[in-house]
Amino acid sequence: MNEIKCPKCGTVFQINESDYESIVKQIRDHELENEIKRLEEEFKRDKKNSSKILTNKKVNYSTILNNQAEK
Repeated sequence: MNEIKCPKCGTVFQINESDYESIVKQIRDHELENEIKRLEEEFKRDKKNSSKILTNKKVNYSTILNNQAEK
């Protein structure tokens, strides 16, 4: 038996191994979902920023090529 203390009320109660593992799994799954969401958002931001950088480089190269062609 494991003892768990409620963070809200401070009550200590006992649970068996399977209940304990179920609680641990819920917490782990919740944290994993949060991390996946955070990484997805970071990926989207990086993808958007990379696209902007590439677009700017294309514009710069086009300007350079046009200037060279005019000379």
